[in-house]
Amino acid sequence: MEHLCAEYRTLFRHTIKFPEFHRFMRQESATHNPRLQWAAHPCAEALIDRLIPKIKAAQASRQLPPVEPILFHYMMVSLTATLSEFGPEMQATRGLSGRRSQT
Repeated sequence: MEHLCAEYRTLFRHTIKFPEFHRFMRQESATHNPRLQWAAHPCAEALIDRLIPKIKAAQASRQLPPVEPILFHYMMVSLTATLSEFGPEMQATRGLSGRRSQT
């Protein structure tokens, strides 16, 4: 579970540092064009292949809920992307920057 948490913290930090990545992936997903496959394979699959067994192990030990592991993964990806995607809005409405996070 510790390694899984560390992986998602690293993903969060990467997302904050490079918010364009999730924006690009979301844009390509909306049109489902060949660039999505081109980007998903090297960028997403290695992470998924590394994390799914860890998610399953955490589920087996009841540290995570018994949901489809890939759905859990994408819920976590969505959470990590939220601060980068809504960063400009948070800055405008509350003067809060996602880059200032303590995690």
